[in-house]
Amino acid sequence: MAHDCGADGIDLKLCHGYFCSQLLRPYNDRRWKYGGSWANRTRFVYEAYERIAAEVNDPEFIVGSKISVWEGIPGGMGTAAADSPVIDLTEILDLVKVSKPRR
Repeated sequence: MAHDCGADGIDLKLCHGYFCSQLLRPYNDRRWKYGGSWANRTRFVYEAYERIAAEVNDPEFIVGSKISVWEGIPGGMGTAAADSPVIDLTEILDLVKVSKPRR
């Protein structure tokens, strides 16, 4: 809809407790296709980006994301495990490094 209305792009929220950030959190240790391992927890994000790209089919349309790096809560973004308050940015930095702009 945003593309059809003439917007230059959208912001897929991966921050501030929105749905996508909740899926990415180490706290999401449930056994389902979007939980548990890091590969599973990032699956929704990659699927969303791929689906948006396929639907819009415009290389000039920007799909960006604001990402919470560290939330300061046990099991939140930037922590070592589901119940850990220890800062560990390994996963979130992996997400940023893998993310590439569409061309």
